[in-house]
Amino acid sequence: SIGYILYSGMVLNIHNMTGSKIVNYLILALVEIPGNAIGSVAAQYFGRRLSSVAFAALSAVCSLASIFVLKDPFVLAILCVLNKMFSGALVLIVYMQIGELFPTLMRATAYGVTGIVSLAALIFIPPLIAMGSSNAFLPYYILFGIGLLGIVLCSFLPETIGRPIPQTINEAVLIGTNQSYLFFIHKWNAHKYLNDQYFKENIDQIAVVSLDPCNNK
Repeated sequence: SIGYILYSGMVLNIHNMTGSKIVNYLILALVEIPGNAIGSVAAQYFGRRLSSVAFAALSAVCSLASIFVLKDPFVLAILCVLNKMFSGALVLIVYMQIGELFPTLMRATAYGVTGIVSLAALIFIPPLIAMGSSNAFLPYYILFGIGLLGIVLCSFLPETIGRPIPQTINEAVLIGTNQSYLFFIHKWNAHKYLNDQYFKENIDQIAVVSLDPCNNK
């Protein structure tokens, strides 16, 4: 939900940006391409947890920085575009984590419930953006706070890099049991946290998980 709010907030914030709305929307749409690419690469090499925290932090920083450049339309537009890119990468990685944390029997349900909750949370976005017409600072302050909340929530998710997708509830429950909160796991040290010999033999074949909830490979 946090990622969706940041993501959709930047899309609807187009009404508070100067210049042509058509051009602004086109730029915000095109920036998803590098955003998804950066998110995929970051998740593959630096882990899902570290990457999601980093992109939530970058999105929050862009929201905060926007407050100080409201009188400079060009810089504000750049920050909004960057914010959209980072929040898009965050949404991508969170969807990876959903598929890698839930077992096969619950994966489709998890995707469905997450989608419903995320879309329900978007009901607050139009009023939030509308506040920008009377108080230009307020939407960015709120988006900054949401970004900080995203940092905290993402930091509590266990790392799943290098692990095969869990098939049973018992396998899913064991994810993260040997991980420390203050230590980030990435591709180069993930082998230390993989107990099963199968995991260790396949550590070099780490790949970004498919967003298809029916894909159990």
